[in-house]
Amino acid sequence: MMNEYNNVAISRITFFKYDDEGNELENEDGTIKEFKLKPVRFKPIEYLCEDLDPEYLVEIKENEDEWFIQRYNKCFV
Repeated sequence: MMNEYNNVAISRITFFKYDDEGNELENEDGTIKEFKLKPVRFKPIEYLCEDLDPEYLVEIKENEDEWFIQRYNKCFV
């Protein structure tokens, strides 16, 4: 039997806050303060992967995670 990894799920998801000018809320050391959801049911997250094609994913290499997250977050500000 051939294993095909064609299903996608969320491993972790974090959020950040920003003001009307696009300035992120920062920690004392200047890094972006990250948040997670409280343990509540949030429907949009449940359906996030429903139609996600695995071909849209790219593997995160070691030490690349933080760089990727910082650059990706900037796309939405």
